[in-house]
Amino acid sequence: MNTVLNIVIAVAALLLIGVVLMQKSRGSGVVTQFNDFEKNLGVKTTAKFFERATFTLGGIILVASIISTFVAP
Repeated sequence: MNTVLNIVIAVAALLLIGVVLMQKSRGSGVVTQFNDFEKNLGVKTTAKFFERATFTLGGIILVASIISTFVAP
C-alpha cells in the first residue's frame, strides 16, 4: 500500500512540475504594465485550467502524503 502511495505522489509531483512550467508567469514590474491588454480582452480560459490542475495535483500530493504517514510500516 505504501509503495502505491509513493508512486501516486511521484507521478502527481511530476505532473505538477509540468503544469507549473506551462503556466504563464505573473511577474510584476514594467512588463505587466504593457501586458494589461490581455486582462481586458479576457484571455483567461487556459489560466483557469492550469490553476485548477495545480490545486488538484497539490491536493492529491497532500492527501496521499498524509495517508502515507499513517500507513507506513
